[in-house]
Amino acid sequence: MVAVHIDFFTDFICPWCFIGTERITKVINNLRGEIDITLTPKPYILYPSIPVGGIDKSVFAKKTKPGIGRSLRAEAFFENLELNYKKIKRIPNSRKAHQLIVNIPSDQLKWDISLKIIRDYFTYGQNIEDDSYLNRILRTLNIESGKEIIDIEKELSFARHHHITLVPTMRLNKKVIIPGLQSAEVWTKYLKRASIMKL
Repeated sequence: MVAVHIDFFTDFICPWCFIGTERITKVINNLRGEIDITLTPKPYILYPSIPVGGIDKSVFAKKTKPGIGRSLRAEAFFENLELNYKKIKRIPNSRKAHQLIVNIPSDQLKWDISLKIIRDYFTYGQNIEDDSYLNRILRTLNIESGKEIIDIEKELSFARHHHITLVPTMRLNKKVIIPGLQSAEVWTKYLKRASIMKL
């Protein structure tokens, strides 16, 4: 079976990424048995100006583009997802959550926990910057709290150096970059092309 590797760049507070993580999960499952797909989640800070401790949702909402909610709801509908903004009180700084992920040794476990964090945020309004929440995840993984092996800045600088400016974005086999949220059909087509052409 031909192997294809995906580096998947997301931010936990990005609604397009929430939709994208669910969509790419389904795409990978649908191609199981046809293509051997592995995925490494990669961090991206979409709003670096958000301070530690987060920002009030009402203040943040004033900075978003008008009409974006309609497009988001349409995309979420395709994945049978609900963006539960009513439960989100503050928009958190996502750096701590990313730092947790980059220090998890297994790519599959990185992805499983990434899915949990982004689902907890958009479904339940969980404060993903909260130390008690993140420490609970660490304890379930038997990872020592505060033990940082990999500096997240190195991971974040990769995206900047490769001119990645929106998320979700995926890189196939460390060569081809596909920016932005795409339909399941488009992502499937790229993955099949990568497996055939060995991109």
